[in-house]
Amino acid sequence: MGSGSGVLQAFFLWNFVRGVTVGIAGTATLYVAEQTGVAQSLMAFSRGIGMISGPLVMSKILGKLIWSGESQYGFGSVLAFKALCVLLVPRLSHAWALCLAFFGIGAAMAVLDTFNIMLVGRLLKARSGAELAKYDLCYGLGGMVAPYIAILVHKHSWDVLATVDLILAAVVVRRRACIGKPTDWKQKIRNPENAGQAASMDEVLQPVPQKVLRAGLTFAFISQIGSTSISAWGFAFTTKRFNFPEEWAALVPSSFYLASMLPRFANTYLARRILASTLVHVSLIFIALGSLSVLTASVLLTGDFDQSHGYLLMFVGIWLMGTGYANHYSMLLVSMTQHGELSSHQSGMFGSSICFGITVGLWLAGLMDLAYVEVGIAMLLTAIWTAHIREFPFCGTVKQKAVLREPP
Repeated sequence: MGSGSGVLQAFFLWNFVRGVTVGIAGTATLYVAEQTGVAQSLMAFSRGIGMISGPLVMSKILGKLIWSGESQYGFGSVLAFKALCVLLVPRLSHAWALCLAFFGIGAAMAVLDTFNIMLVGRLLKARSGAELAKYDLCYGLGGMVAPYIAILVHKHSWDVLATVDLILAAVVVRRRACIGKPTDWKQKIRNPENAGQAASMDEVLQPVPQKVLRAGLTFAFISQIGSTSISAWGFAFTTKRFNFPEEWAALVPSSFYLASMLPRFANTYLARRILASTLVHVSLIFIALGSLSVLTASVLLTGDFDQSHGYLLMFVGIWLMGTGYANHYSMLLVSMTQHGELSSHQSGMFGSSICFGITVGLWLAGLMDLAYVEVGIAMLLTAIWTAHIREFPFCGTVKQKAVLREPP
């Protein structure tokens, strides 16, 4: 259950908090590492493992919660667990305890993301693209303000984050306890009527075909490597490799996130009129041009060329890639669900592939030149999407396909 329960509305704030959490984890974790002596990379790795495993382990349970109409209690429980882990972080000193806390944070975040995907896809179907674009927008806003929050409240950033989580969880659970389920929740969740006798949501779904699923999971994994690499390593790449002043280097990740805002605004309108797969095709052009611009800038900045041209091309490339990657999360999901609905297990696999890509992206650009990583990612994404152009066409009309099996 989601529509009428307050959960879909709460997910808007949650996606903002998620963006803040990611930003604080990247900033305030440094303070924890300095105080405890535990390597920051070890804590980040633990969070990544939690993000990968959480959706796979919890996907079936999430499906049952939605089918039984208990989305509110499920949302509140997972968010309260995350808040507990967040509260423990600044109060722990042993490596194993901190790793467990970060594992729990990562798992809870990924489970909530998967929960969001399942609810929106189940309830909104053809309108899910526009709605997911709004959630993406909230996440981007959270990511933009997170460093400033971490700097403003410094060591108390974890407590502030946990407090917001607990308040949001309490509001949703209180709504369920005081008001109960919406009167028409079965119609919203178990529609059509012949689905009412099924034991679970997955029994009445026409799941996404395996060929489409494999292509989507691979694309999601590679896309997250590319976007995470540029957002996480852009600052270090430009300062250490090209000696950018810190105030200029800080604009690299900020420009990337800022560039993603306009497409997400546009997607709330375009997703209702243009095929989601078309938007992904167009996004690949931006990513290809952006990665080539960054590579060209790298050559100009390391050779005997006009440095100003290198600076300009670097930021043009970052802006183009931010514009391109902005479409992938929500529009990829909609492109896949044009062929069926994601079952609980498939939703868990999608969430894990996203998180696996994020985890790889956090360390890959530290081993290889970021410019070459981005060019390689652009080539792989284009190859995958083009190879499956029959499943993900470049042009067509937006329509909602029948995704429920016929009654026996």
